Amino acid sequence: MDKDRINNENKIKDNNIEIIDQVITPNSSQEDDINSNKKENREKKILRTSIIGIIVNIGLAITKIILGSLTNSIAITTDAMNNLTDSSSSIITIIGTNLSSKKEDEKHPFGHGRIEYLTSMVIGIIVTITGIQVLISSAKDIFNPAQTNYTSISLIIMLITVVTKIFLGIYTENLGKQVNSGALIGSGKDAKNDAIITSLTIISALINIFFKIQLEAYASIIISGFIIKTGADILLDSINNILGVKIDTETTSEIRKMIKSQEGILGAYDLIIHNYGPVYNMGSINVELDHETRVGDIYPILHRLQVDIYKKFNIYLIFGFYSVNENHKIARPLMDIINDYVSNNPHCLGYHGLYIDEETKSIYFDLLLDYAVDHAQVRDHVKELVMEKYLGYNVNINIDTKFI
Repeated sequence: MDKDRINNENKIKDNNIEIIDQVITPNSSQEDDINSNKKENREKKILRTSIIGIIVNIGLAITKIILGSLTNSIAITTDAMNNLTDSSSSIITIIGTNLSSKKEDEKHPFGHGRIEYLTSMVIGIIVTITGIQVLISSAKDIFNPAQTNYTSISLIIMLITVVTKIFLGIYTENLGKQVNSGALIGSGKDAKNDAIITSLTIISALINIFFKIQLEAYASIIISGFIIKTGADILLDSINNILGVKIDTETTSEIRKMIKSQEGILGAYDLIIHNYGPVYNMGSINVELDHETRVGDIYPILHRLQVDIYKKFNIYLIFGFYSVNENHKIARPLMDIINDYVSNNPHCLGYHGLYIDEETKSIYFDLLLDYAVDHAQVRDHVKELVMEKYLGYNVNINIDTKFI
């Protein structure tokens, strides 16, 4: 009878494990198909927007080159050069998107997504160099101004190009934000700057018509300033993405909230996210668990969280844990000492992972500090405060910094 009962219990246990796995383990082929479709749709949107940008900018450049020749306006010609630069930027965006969409391989297990940041970097360099060249050319024209010859038709055409650029800029930047493409966002901002640039050209033309004052070269210098600033901003954003920047606080707060809401999880700390391109992120987080929590009980919860976070934020998160025993006889007075230090020292942002091991007479916890303080000095000071109260205990303090 006992043998039959044990066999039945094992069957029930196996069935429960199978059910849990079915609930929390996603269909890998289904997930791959979803992710593949997302990437393909993203690439198509970037490609389509870039092609629209190329066509519009080449059209505007040709129009402005003809107008610049007819009116003898250096500002219009400069503006045309800027449009040609935008076209080349769109071409580079297409090339970068195609290269970054290559599948993972043995050398690059996290894919090639960061190529998009390099693409944006190249665009930033091209735009900046163009701005510097325009600045030099414009400075020379201050001393040798050319006589301009504007007409009503030329001004109307210029006005139409302003409206065109505004619509193109808004469309491109919004789509760039939608698909998380730094190159498209940069192109959109650049297009809106172009509208301002062309407006300056129109203003200088009107001043020339009504007041007979030549401001072409000065307007061109202002235009070059806009171009250089746009290039520098794109370049800086790209460098920051390559170096690694904090993910937005809204996302991190929501991830923490999702994790801490689960039964059995006492806290969530040390969230670190690594960016491998606009569509691929990996990260890790440590959760606090009561020291009596069994791995078999918490595993389904952590696994489910891992899947849900990936689906919602496109972040593959690995879980570590702190074992804590806050019900230990010395835990409460020990926490009072640490809390008192935290409340009186602004550079200390908190603590977590408190564990007291009676067998080895050891105390473990992490202190979260800002970057402006000497970490070793703080650790030694807090260690002394604890050891004064708890003689004979070995105090182990790990220093954490604010990654997000």
